[in-house]
Formats: sequence, structure tokens, C-alpha cells
Amino acid sequence: MNVARVVMRSVNLGGSQDQLQEGQLINRPEFLNRFHGHLYKAQDANRRVPLLTLAADGDDGSGSSRYTFLEWSRRTFTPALQSGSTMLAIRTRFATLLACLLVSPVAGSDWPQWRGPTRDGVWPQKGTLRKLDADLKPRWRVAIGGGYSGVAVAGGRVYTLDRQTRPKEVERILCFEAATGKLLWSHAYDVSYGKMEYGNGPRCTPTIHQGKVYTFGARGHLFCLDAKTGKVLWSYETVKDFQARIPTWGHACSPFVYEHAGKNRLLVQVGAPGACMMAFDPDNGSVIWKSLDDPPGYASPVLIADRNFRQIAYWTPENVVGLDAATGKVRWKVPFKITYGVSISDIIYHDGVLLASDYWYGSKALVLDEKGENPKIIWEGKRLRLLMSTPLKEDGYIYALDRTDGLKCLHLKTGEIKWEGQHITPRARNPQA
Repeated sequence: MNVARVVMRSVNLGGSQDQLQEGQLINRPEFLNRFHGHLYKAQDANRRVPLLTLAADGDDGSGSSRYTFLEWSRRTFTPALQSGSTMLAIRTRFATLLACLLVSPVAGSDWPQWRGPTRDGVWPQKGTLRKLDADLKPRWRVAIGGGYSGVAVAGGRVYTLDRQTRPKEVERILCFEAATGKLLWSHAYDVSYGKMEYGNGPRCTPTIHQGKVYTFGARGHLFCLDAKTGKVLWSYETVKDFQARIPTWGHACSPFVYEHAGKNRLLVQVGAPGACMMAFDPDNGSVIWKSLDDPPGYASPVLIADRNFRQIAYWTPENVVGLDAATGKVRWKVPFKITYGVSISDIIYHDGVLLASDYWYGSKALVLDEKGENPKIIWEGKRLRLLMSTPLKEDGYIYALDRTDGLKCLHLKTGEIKWEGQHITPRARNPQA
């Protein structure tokens, strides 16, 4: 079975003498020291060919560097990746902006929220390009402020957040025309990061839903805006309004709109006492329910839409929990307390099995009964230790960037390691992507 192995090409280094040559792999220090990102999966036109691509911009928001993986080589690997429809991609800050810059006009699906249309890292667009022209020219480029926010794309527009420190400190919500890069509108609001670590800017990705944009800043500013005009429809300062607690490294849990019983709810990890997780009416901002007294973490919640139940699965710094989608009531809870509160990687759910994975203590895989209750640990341990990267899932397997062994494939239900791709990320390099 052939598996893609990426090579990289320097597109623009902003006048820097530092050059990245074709043939260098993803684990180059030049990349690891400057960029953060996340794994993503999409499917090629035939739903068969594994591919791996990356586009990245500087994490300081300067817009001075551009790296893009353009070409492919192949190598023989074990059959564990024969899940076939696996196309992997790594998304860093501004990756979607770079897609606008670097690809020729093709029809594409919207990417309206964190990890895509269904929040699972899958890009549903068919006809994916397997190779980009070597002489591909940037279409447009926009320099924006610092931060770690992802980008959302919907209705021909690109949305993201940044932070400016001059003439005063503000976070900004930005909307660009996808075809041209023209700034269509921006909304700025005062903020104070103080001594917050990694204080470059916002972490959360905007969510676009039914003509509205929902954003959550690093210091707890929650906004709903008109996606077309940028007009503020409603907002909260969660520290002032709900006595919210801010995680050490700022809020990173992206807002999430889900439907239950014909009504939409906006789910936000506010981090308030007795209201770590809150559901709002996405139209007017009224509070629907509050749940949990746990401290806030960094992972985003996941909707489990099983044939017998609907739950919100969420990993706090102290517990893996299942919340009733209608009321927020805690249906079950499994203790999983971690060092420094870094519950970052989103929960993975497939066929009754949930997986949460920590940097220090490893993973816990849980199975629920037919009613979505009575969780039981089916395997746990340090065979998989994640930090920022959320695994991909395909045909009962997960693909993840392990703290020690790099890219790794495991069977979700058994925890059996099928292969470890140390040629992509070397041992003990603490992969972030």
C-alpha cells in the first residue's frame, strides 16, 4: 500500500536568508519553532488516495513567512493505513487564508467552524488537487495581528480573530472577501492580556451559522455578529457577567452551534462556577442552561448523535463528562485530572467508544452502554500521549501525533498500535501539529 510522504517547498520567506529546500520533511526545526497547527483530513476525488498537505503562516501574525507543501513522494508502509479515504492535512493559523492565496479557482466547500463542517477534521469537497503547479502564484496576502485563532470560511468570506497592541490593546474580529482578500469589515474591542502566557492573541476559531458569526476571545469576550455587516447582535463579558474563570493560557474552546429537538443552541465553555459549560440561544443570547463546576480547560466539546441518545462529550482538566444535549444535566463522569489543566485535544467518539488523551498520563478509552450511560474504561495508559493535536478517525482507527513517537495509528477499541511513523516526526520532539 502506498502512503504519501510530503516534501516541502519555500514559497515566500519575506526576504529572509533562511531557505527551506524541497525534500525536507515536516519535522524541520524551522517549522516546529515557528508554527502551531492541527491535523485535518479530507478525501480525494476517488476516496482512495492518502495525501498530506500543509500551509502555514507565522504564529506572531507578522505575515512574513509562508511555507507550503506542494509535491509528493511515496513509500511502502504497513497495511494499517488502508482506510483508503485518508487525506491528511495540517492546518495552522491562516491556513485557509493561504488556500485563498495559493490555489487556482475551484469549487470548494465551506469551512464554517473549528475542524470543519462537522467538527471532525473532514473536508467533504471532492476533486481535491493531488499536486499544485510549481509556478503557482499568490492571489492575495493580508498581514494581520497576532494570535492562534483558526479561520472559518462561509459564503465567499473568510473570518478570523487577531490582537493589536497599538495604539491600544484590542482583539479584533475580521472578515475578508475570499476571492480578493479585501477587508469587508472588522470589529475591535478593548482587552487586557496582562501577563498571560503565549499572549500573542485569540485562540478560538469563529463559528459561522445561519448568517451569524460567533466568537470567543482569549479573555472571555463572547460575541454574536451579523456575518454580512459585522453589526454586533449580542455579546457578553463573561468574567463580569458570569464571574468566569480564565484558564492559564486563555480561552481556546471554540463556540459550537448544535441542534436539539428542532432548536439551535450555542455551546460555550464559559468557565464560571457552576457554569463551566453554558448553552445560549444563538439568536438573542439568552441562557438556556448551565452545567459543571469544573475549571475550564482548552478542548472543544463534541456532540454525540447516537441512534439512542444525544450528548455533549467534554473533557475538563478534572473529568471526562457526558452532558444531556437538552438540559446540560451530567449523565456520566469519569475522573481524569491532569497536570497544569491542559485538557487540549478534543474527545474522539466512534461506535460507542470515547477517547481522551493527555500529555503526561496517556489516554483513557471509554465505552458507553446503549443508553449512553455507565462508562467503562476499556483501555488506558501511555501508548498514546497527545498535547494539542486532535486525532483523526477512519474505519475504527485513529491517526494521532504522539508526544514521543510522532505520527501513530491505533485501533480505537483495542488500543493496539498498528504503526508508528517516526520518519514524519522524530522521537521526543513534542509535536504540536
